[in-house]
Amino acid sequence: MSVIRYWEESFGFTASRPAARPAAPDPEIERLTRERAAAEQAAIEAARAADAARAESARVAAEQEASRRAAAIAEAARLHSPDIVCFQEIHQRLPWSGLENQPKRLERLLELPFYFYPPVNFGLGKYGIGIATRWKPSAIHK
Repeated sequence: MSVIRYWEESFGFTASRPAARPAAPDPEIERLTRERAAAEQAAIEAARAADAARAESARVAAEQEASRRAAAIAEAARLHSPDIVCFQEIHQRLPWSGLENQPKRLERLLELPFYFYPPVNFGLGKYGIGIATRWKPSAIHK
């Protein structure tokens, strides 16, 4: 009988035993774990790149659509030669309209002075209403 067992049986004393040493890590499991982590990271980066490409494609499409709409509006105005044209939902340097300055673009396309009132500000961009007219306003109130 060992001394430790004698003490345990005689006095109800449980000797503390040294903790078991952890098994040495398996190099194959560590390699597979590293490969899996690298594959997951590559998949995340590929998904981010695909999202960025889709966002850029949507931004370019929105810019092209906005440009076509502005050109169509200007063509219709030139065709009918109105004295005044009123606009709503005009964007000035907003991301969803390709950071375009629509008031300046419409003024150039219509060849009319354009008066823009932006009651809504989004950081550097603005959103509001506008009037293109052949007549000079007597007063502008904001």
